[in-house]
Amino acid sequence: MKILKWLSFLTIILTLFACHDDNDSNVVSQNYMHKYGFDMSKNEWQNRTKEGTVTTLLDSGITVTNNYNNGALHGLTTYSFPNSSILEKIYDYDNGTLIKETQQDEAGIPYREKTYEPDNKTQITLWDKTGVPISQEQYENNEIGRAHV
Repeated sequence: MKILKWLSFLTIILTLFACHDDNDSNVVSQNYMHKYGFDMSKNEWQNRTKEGTVTTLLDSGITVTNNYNNGALHGLTTYSFPNSSILEKIYDYDNGTLIKETQQDEAGIPYREKTYEPDNKTQITLWDKTGVPISQEQYENNEIGRAHV
C-alpha cells in the first residue's frame, strides 16, 4: 500500500513538471532599457516601476519590442519578421489599453489595420499590395455599421 501511495505521489509530481509552461523557453536574449536611456538588468527592471523598453529576441528570429510607462504598455509594441528588421505586427497602446493593431507584409507595407475607438467601436482598414486602401469597415458592439472604400 505504501508503494502505491509513493507511486501516486511520484506520478503527480512528474505530471506537474511535464505541464510546467516556461514562458522564457523560446527567448534567446532580452534587453531592458530605462526611458532615460540606461541599460538595466532583469532584476532591476522587475524591482522598479517599468518605464522604458524591453527588447526580446526569440529563437524563431523574431524581435519583440515592448514600451512601458508606469508599468503599463504604452506606445508601440512591435514584432519583426523572422531574422529581419522589417515589422510584421505593430500594436499601439495607451497606458495599457490597445488602441490600434497593424499588420504589414514583408516589404513593410500595411495591409490590415484595426483601430479600437471609444464606445465599443472598431474600424478595420484593408490595403492592396501597393498600399492603396481598398476597404474600411466600422463595427459597433461587434456588428458591422457601414463599409466604404
